[in-house]
Amino acid sequence: MTLHEKPACNGMGRVCRGLAPLEPTVSHSFSLLARRLLAVGPDGLSDEELAAVVLGGVRAGEGAIRRAARALVDLDRLVDGGGLVGSGADASGDELRLLAAVALGRRWIYRTLRRRRPRPSLGDAGEIYSWYGPLLAHQVQEHVYAIALDAKLRLITDQCVSIGTVTSCAADVRDVFRMAVRVAAFAVALVHNHPSGNAMPSPEDMCLTQHLEHAGSRLGIELVDHVIIGRGQYYSFRDERLVVCDEVEAGRNEMSGSVNPGS
Repeated sequence: MTLHEKPACNGMGRVCRGLAPLEPTVSHSFSLLARRLLAVGPDGLSDEELAAVVLGGVRAGEGAIRRAARALVDLDRLVDGGGLVGSGADASGDELRLLAAVALGRRWIYRTLRRRRPRPSLGDAGEIYSWYGPLLAHQVQEHVYAIALDAKLRLITDQCVSIGTVTSCAADVRDVFRMAVRVAAFAVALVHNHPSGNAMPSPEDMCLTQHLEHAGSRLGIELVDHVIIGRGQYYSFRDERLVVCDEVEAGRNEMSGSVNPGS
């Protein structure tokens, strides 16, 4: 089985290459960091500096960078441990502010992409990952999205059909195809995230994919792919030849003018 590794990206097509963090013992005021942000842009600041700007209101001598670095470590531990959602976790105000800022930024990136490309082509796993990765890669619960595609494999609409827990999510095949039938989709794709960061499919993922492919063949709406998104990686059932969509392949060949061997 193949996991496709992807570099960290800001969702706008650029690879993020953060600068080395400043020495945590250095004290920086909020006003100084704000001026730097305006002068060099966010890509010119380290993670700790950006976090210090988000936290704001740092008192003189408190050590903005040290405070921000501590909050980032605590936030990583909280999220990676799956202890945030529904557990009454004892998170500090700094951690919650950073968490809210990250979520807001992720949503803003996704909305910006949608405005710029309202009808993207989602015919292969890499395109699906590029489109849904910014939305799903860092979710702390499993989210399952059904994607309705036209005959050219362009997005018609999508719908979140299920939100699960940190470790599992039960999607209903009927919900996927109810949406597809409503918009007269030519084909569908499914995408969901694994909060653990490991994109390898579970037995339940395998079973769901088989049910989707079987139901789609009976309805005449074929399953293009089921893509699982992890952190910096994705898994494609189609790339592993666990999903075969003959009608879509024929459509691709016709659109590209290619000839099948033996014809």
